[in-house]
Amino acid sequence: MVRSTFVLNLSRAVKEVGSRVQLKIKARSSGHTLNPFVDSKHVVVHAGRGGDGCIAFDRFFCNPHGGPSGGDGGNGGHIIFEADPAIHDLSHIGSILKAPDGCKGSGSNCHGANAKHLVVAVPLQTQIFSVSQKVDVGEDLTLLKVLSTPSETMIAARGGAGGRGNAFLACANQTHHSDAHWRVREATLRLAERGAVGQSRRLLLRMVSFADIGLVGLPNAGKSSLLRRLTRARPRVAPYPFTTIQPHVGTLEVPPLKGEEMLKLTIADLPGIIEGAATHNAGLGACFLSFIERCRALVYLIDVSTVLNGGGGESKNVSSSNATFKFAQQLGTLHRELQLFNPQLVDSSRLSLVVGTKIDLVVPPSGGSESLDKISQCLTEAARRVGLESPRILLISALRGDRIDELVKLFSNELVRCE
Repeated sequence: MVRSTFVLNLSRAVKEVGSRVQLKIKARSSGHTLNPFVDSKHVVVHAGRGGDGCIAFDRFFCNPHGGPSGGDGGNGGHIIFEADPAIHDLSHIGSILKAPDGCKGSGSNCHGANAKHLVVAVPLQTQIFSVSQKVDVGEDLTLLKVLSTPSETMIAARGGAGGRGNAFLACANQTHHSDAHWRVREATLRLAERGAVGQSRRLLLRMVSFADIGLVGLPNAGKSSLLRRLTRARPRVAPYPFTTIQPHVGTLEVPPLKGEEMLKLTIADLPGIIEGAATHNAGLGACFLSFIERCRALVYLIDVSTVLNGGGGESKNVSSSNATFKFAQQLGTLHRELQLFNPQLVDSSRLSLVVGTKIDLVVPPSGGSESLDKISQCLTEAARRVGLESPRILLISALRGDRIDELVKLFSNELVRCE
């Protein structure tokens, strides 16, 4: 008996102490929980319904059969798209958008409140199409508007009008106070309108401009690492191909000079391109090549470590001709796939840069200027063989930060010059 009492008291004490101790567990980091980039979206919009009118009558002390006093219903809410420079994609927009309904009218001539409009922010240069389903043709798209300036709006669906109450529907010959005609008069005044139904339609939202700069390269060329270095975007980085399976966009803020405004450039990390992506849908296929069409400038990323040391830890002695040939193979694959998908992607009017990455695996932190000059000459010759006319060549290291400032300056100068 004594032993069982001791065990019972001990268990109670342990429970009491355990309830007092609160373990502070650190929340899981959200560094890799990224929403996929969405550049087009099919949405169904339903504007708000108008509120119903009210059927009510005044009741006074000396006149129990007062006149009609039902108020009108409130108007339903619109659905409005507004261009916002701070929005970069359409991932926050749902597939169905529903605006609130107007409030019903009430007695004593009180009208219902109008519903608030549903304002949906979209990126700049967003096209809004009306989608109509046809049996023979399929979907028929009609361009409604392009939101190209900040705060520009478009009413996609208008809310329904509120119904009128019986006070509005009353006429002069129905307001006399004869008790003989009260029953007939009351029957005719017990009428009110229902609120009108709001507009409903199917729309297609499509972004015209994807990013200012598109990072193009073979798998594992260092695109995600460079995006993490330049912006606050946090795409996943791993030492295996096709780590990036969805485009990621980050914003680069260039410090302004005296008398100038802050320059903001959007940079897109695109999935790796391999041989046959445009023709045979190899790798992740050609679906992501359409993103490149909407980039103002293209940056070809070439991993110099795979050529000069085979991806190993120590640099090997590779001849200039052999290095140029291997660089030309990588650049040729990218150039050829883009040309097969759309010849305008490799047009001379589009700004193109060639950036050699991962020089930290080839050149030590101090010195190595001669090696960098040789690598730059090989890349220049490889670009000339591929057909890139007068490309800008730069060697960087996203891990150490070598020449990142020069790359940012090159971005800002060249893009501002192209405007």
